[in-house]
Parts: sequence; structure tokens; C-alpha cells
Amino acid sequence: MYIISWALIYTFWFHPMATDPQLLTGFFFMFLLFTQMALAYTKVHLDLRWIVVLQSWVAIHALFVAVYNTMFFGNTDMWPMFFSGFAFMFVFTYMYALNVKRNVKLLVTATYILLVAFIYIPAPYGFGRDPSFLFRLEFLWIPIILYGLAALIALTVFLWLKLKKDQKGVEKLENTAS
Repeated sequence: MYIISWALIYTFWFHPMATDPQLLTGFFFMFLLFTQMALAYTKVHLDLRWIVVLQSWVAIHALFVAVYNTMFFGNTDMWPMFFSGFAFMFVFTYMYALNVKRNVKLLVTATYILLVAFIYIPAPYGFGRDPSFLFRLEFLWIPIILYGLAALIALTVFLWLKLKKDQKGVEKLENTAS
């Protein structure tokens, strides 16, 4: 908790105050995260609907950042990766924390698939994104990174706990031998 609190405060302190859309969505996201931090050890802190909002807001913020940077700074057109990647996380992970009917889940999943298809369908019927990005699986980059980091953290904790348990077992053997 201390590391997350420090990271939130550092992020808030580090970012400039401006009225650009990406900064406004980021500051709103920071407000949500500060609220979550302030509500620690309460029922609201663990409310799944609230957690889904927190986890999903980053998609809106990332989309604003990518579109703004594309429009004003001429950076590479990365908004489809951010949109489809974070939307993937909602559709295939976060949505299942909500108590919604199966039909709603299927509708959301179908909508996601249609939106991703629209991005790669050539203009004038679609957005016309270069299909080579589809074949490079850009829509999976963010999920791969997020799931990969979660797996790496889980493996690290598992190995640490196993090492700690094995170390206690060695200490017990040493104590019984003496």
C-alpha cells in the first residue's frame, strides 16, 4: 500500500497542470485513485463496480493521450493499440466482475470484435488502419504486457514464499539436530 500511495503522489506531483484533454482525463483518474486510497479498509474500497471503473478509466485516459499526441505532435498513430488493448482487458477480464447477464456479456464482446474489425477494414467502410498492424497483433500488446506482468509478479511471490517456507524447514531441521 505504501508503494502504491507513493507512486500516486509522485505521479500527481510530476505531471504538469494544464487543460489538455489527456491531462484532464489523467487528473480525473488520479482523483479516482486518491479516492480509492482514502477509502482503504472500507466496503467501497472493495466494491467490484468501483474497482471496474478504476481499472477501466485508464482506457479512456490512454485513448485521449494517444489521439492528442497523434493530432498535435505527429507521433505515430497509436490510438488503435491503446483503445483495442485496454478494451480487450475490460471485455475479457474486468467485465466478469460485474453481475450482468450472459446476453449482455455476449453483446459487449461482439461489440468489441466489431469495433476492432472496423478499425482494420479499409476506408470508406472502416477506419482503414494498415492491416499489417493487425497481423502484428497490436490489439494484444497491452493485454500481453498486463497479463505477463501479473504472471511475473505471481511467480515472484510464489518463489519468495516457497523459499521462505524452505528456509523455515531448514531452520527447524537445524534446531532439532542440535
